[in-house]
Amino acid sequence: MICKASGEILTLNEENGFLNNDIRCITKVKDGSLLVGTNAGVSVVKNFSQVGVIDHNSGLENTVVLTIEEGFDGSYLISGAIFVDSKNR
Repeated sequence: MICKASGEILTLNEENGFLNNDIRCITKVKDGSLLVGTNAGVSVVKNFSQVGVIDHNSGLENTVVLTIEEGFDGSYLISGAIFVDSKNR
């Protein structure tokens, strides 16, 4: 993943600790973080640094992430996850 910050080009990749080089999707969420779906799960990127991951160790069964969205309650809807509305709509 390549980012431009203050005129500087930054590269996030497996060589410098990024989760996986195979990026499938990117979604910006309310707090300004980027959720980067990869073949190994989700990388949470903030201020041009990986600040967290959601992967098999986090309970994600299928780590090949094709889509990510932020739910109304701030939860992350990843790939084929099922969203259940508390009001059963």
